[in-house]
Amino acid sequence: MDLKVEVGQVWGQRDKPRTPGLPLSPVEVLQLGPEKSNRVRVRRITGEFAGLDEWVPLTTLVVPWEHAEGFLSDELSLIEVVSHGASADEVEWDAAQHVLDHLGHHDGIALGYGRHQGVVWLQADVIAPRYLGVDASELLDRPLTFVNQDGELVGPWELGLEVVVAVAQAHPDQLLASLRTELRIEREAAVTGWRVRPGGRGYAIDPEFAAESLRRTEQLHRTIHGWVGVTGQLDAWNESAALRGEIERLHRLVERTASWLRGAGHPVKAELLLKELRELEAGDESPRVGAPRRRRT
Repeated sequence: MDLKVEVGQVWGQRDKPRTPGLPLSPVEVLQLGPEKSNRVRVRRITGEFAGLDEWVPLTTLVVPWEHAEGFLSDELSLIEVVSHGASADEVEWDAAQHVLDHLGHHDGIALGYGRHQGVVWLQADVIAPRYLGVDASELLDRPLTFVNQDGELVGPWELGLEVVVAVAQAHPDQLLASLRTELRIEREAAVTGWRVRPGGRGYAIDPEFAAESLRRTEQLHRTIHGWVGVTGQLDAWNESAALRGEIERLHRLVERTASWLRGAGHPVKAELLLKELRELEAGDESPRVGAPRRRRT
């Protein structure tokens, strides 16, 4: 809910706006402070300090008073889901988000993160019959589910995982094709230190980070493969063979560069470049051309 505060309105005010579940007090907006002050002058309507005229931070005005009851009810219900629902396994949650990212099925399904990790928000009237084969009203019989003011069905991780697995199983070919592309990119990055997204520009990546990213990606893919009923290991990958292939590619690149230098009238530079290549192939530890020589002792 994103509403503009205006003079004359009554808002629900909370001294600690980032702490959900705390009571809201009705206050009338009397004056807006300077734009950069982020403060507003209000008059308290009820309670021990009814009639008190004071300046408060604008952020403490949480919700228009006419929506306060439903807003607070949603907060308390969400606290129940977070407190009593099963916590999401980190790998499963990442894999579930991975499925939604790769399929582009964000509409109607949202997974909570941070303090709300393990909570799911659904457009149940669409998602329930499409993926679960049930009417949306049946989901309200599940433990810890409720419908919020925005009409979304909110539920615990068990429901979120069930929905995401159903989505994955409904689109296995599209999902697995997208995962294969991702795995190829991650493996290339682990070898070359250079990551290129489909249709995008490449950028350098730290080799250790690339290797860790690859391990994490493979772990998520194994989880998702299990959801869609794919058995066995991921596509075989021989890192040593991939490294040899990259060395051969660079070898050809150096030779083509030397040929270009020679053709451009720089035979000495071409020969120096080829000499470096031959020394590397022979495992020679001689200093690189142009690098300071180490003093022998």
